Amino acid sequence: LKKRNNKKKKDIVTITDEAKEELKKIISTNEKENNNKNNLNSNNNLNSNNNINNKNNLNSNNYTNNNSDNKTILKLFFITKGCNGLTHSFNFISKNDIHKEDEIIYDDQNNILLVIDRKCILYVINTTLDYYKDDLNEKFIFKNPNITSICPCGTSFHFTKKK
Repeated sequence: LKKRNNKKKKDIVTITDEAKEELKKIISTNEKENNNKNNLNSNNNLNSNNNINNKNNLNSNNYTNNNSDNKTILKLFFITKGCNGLTHSFNFISKNDIHKEDEIIYDDQNNILLVIDRKCILYVINTTLDYYKDDLNEKFIFKNPNITSICPCGTSFHFTKKK
């Protein structure tokens, strides 16, 4: 992977400070769980199924770990779900799983913060990713001007193809 040069390019997705901190927490937790799993596997030859379901799924945001070593990078993609068609989802991947056409967003220390699946890039341009937390709820909020309709429950959304 090429490191970003000193010229800061504008990311296609704006990530608020709150969302950056939460993404870093999720990545850190996953790294710790991977390290613990690796220690168990090497010491006891155990195979553990490590599915990550962080923050009780944060409503429609899914977090999964494909149960392989070094899967410490979060990738954003869409899945078909709900009454309106699509929902955002996250998956942990390794650096080797990053496609050359995926969009990579770096944090201030030039570490990979988020990878956006190449099939989603055109649909997330100018999106703001925020994180909301109160006494009852916590979730990522995608403020996406490209979405043309959202189901009443807020689980899924739809894009209209531009002519």
